[in-house]
Amino acid sequence: MIKQDWMVIVAGEALVDQLTKETLALKSRESETLCRLQINQAGRGILGVELVHSWYGYSVRYDSGLQDWSLLASSRHKQLDGTLEDAVRWATAWVAEDPNRRYAWYRKGAVS
Repeated sequence: MIKQDWMVIVAGEALVDQLTKETLALKSRESETLCRLQINQAGRGILGVELVHSWYGYSVRYDSGLQDWSLLASSRHKQLDGTLEDAVRWATAWVAEDPNRRYAWYRKGAVS
């Protein structure tokens, strides 16, 4: 995870800052790959979610292939009302359950 200008961090910003530092430090450690770092972070229980917009409205999914980008809350399945505000509410509550190991974000261009 590297915090980018095109991202809006919904919750867990301190963790995202920490993960960004870890990822950027890879440049000085040639033997460690980004993939190994992500596996290590997942092994420590770190999980991120992305709020995504689809035909059905906003949903919340894991932001990593290590969790198979699985949906956690879906507007299609009526867990959310489809608005960005409800997805933010859901994701913020999810992060609050384990704030030292969870974060949530969405892409600025995804807002509609």
